[in-house]
Amino acid sequence: MNLHLRSFRPVAALAVLALLAAPALPGGSVHAAPFSDVGAGFWASEDIQAGASFGFMNGYPDGSFKPNATVTRAEFAAMLVRALGLPA
Repeated sequence: MNLHLRSFRPVAALAVLALLAAPALPGGSVHAAPFSDVGAGFWASEDIQAGASFGFMNGYPDGSFKPNATVTRAEFAAMLVRALGLPA
């Protein structure tokens, strides 16, 4: 098996973050604005919005989330730091 861990898909990154951070999450009282490219019919829409409401998924400055884009190690590390509440 040849694993390439150089990048992740956003939805895969969200799944990993949810598994690691779920026990520490207070309840997601912050409400995130919907992303322009993640409609209600998108299969992971609720999970993406939940990740954003907890504050560890920000999206891009243009209001998009780009769910099919590759997530870099740096982006994943930033999400992990925010999800676990570590100092930046």
